[in-house]
Amino acid sequence: MRSIFLTLLCLSGSLCAQELLLLDEVMSKEDRKKTGVENLKPNQKIALENWINKNCQCADQKSEKPEALFLAINVEGGKKIQLSDGSLWEIDPRDYPVSATWISPMPIKLAPSYNRNFPTLLVNKNTGVSIKARRAEATPSTEEES
Repeated sequence: MRSIFLTLLCLSGSLCAQELLLLDEVMSKEDRKKTGVENLKPNQKIALENWINKNCQCADQKSEKPEALFLAINVEGGKKIQLSDGSLWEIDPRDYPVSATWISPMPIKLAPSYNRNFPTLLVNKNTGVSIKARRAEATPSTEEES
């Protein structure tokens, strides 16, 4: 059991780069000996690889670049915008003329707006044009494009 724990510690930095971990590919022969993986029977090694692939996440995953955001749905003629991550944003009424013209897919960047009521800017990465927004509660009616 101790050798399995040590194996997991040794591999934590190597897991992120691969979808499926194969111990023989990510560990040197010396590491396999030190951790006891070298002494595992083939079915035990496969079981360990399966367990690691199913249950472990890398600490490095948090530092990876966030997934790119895109406008997914323009709701109610620009009154709300739903992004590709599922977040829903209520738009400042003064920005409706701009948000009403936005169509998907459009790359979006989030930035602070320094507006107390609408504290986030949704920035069209193609043009640099931005609209002020605040998070909104998702409702069933927002799933249909207006």
